[in-house]
Amino acid sequence: MKLKANLKFVLFFKLDQKVMLRRLTKRAQQSKNKRYDDKNPDIQLKRIKAFMDSTEIFNVYKPDKFKEISAQGSISKVFNKVKVLFTQEGMHQKNQVVFVMGGPGSGKGTQCKKIIKAYPKLDSFSCGDLLRAKAKEDSEEGRQLDEDMKQGKLVSSDITVRLMEEYMWKSSRSIFLIDGFPRN
Repeated sequence: MKLKANLKFVLFFKLDQKVMLRRLTKRAQQSKNKRYDDKNPDIQLKRIKAFMDSTEIFNVYKPDKFKEISAQGSISKVFNKVKVLFTQEGMHQKNQVVFVMGGPGSGKGTQCKKIIKAYPKLDSFSCGDLLRAKAKEDSEEGRQLDEDMKQGKLVSSDITVRLMEEYMWKSSRSIFLIDGFPRN
């Protein structure tokens, strides 16, 4: 299956590990949909470590396709930086992908929701959401994904890419924000 769009850039939300942990803990306390990976301190630390161990992949995109924004500060302050970047990058063109990266709790999902609201021609999905949905399926693959994710392991890129492709081909849009990819 061929991807529906080309990579425009990687949007990286930079955030200190201590702030990531604090945000994850707060999200676990405030969330209506209690995610098992947020409420377990051991899993939180494993997720942060797995993210930090996977940042080498960013070098593939530096300097041309790697855009870094500090995730420190209020949601609005961070989003203002995102809007400036999206204007500079001409995010109205078709057949583009933006990988949205940052550690757990860096605000990727929150900012993606704001971006979609401001740029209605874009579509957005979280690789984590796709994987969690697949993990709920009563299948061998679903059960294995569920087990791996509960242990805080990274899922193979092959599985993640297949789920992304399926989502993109079903979408009526052709500009995508992809939250949480690539990881390895």
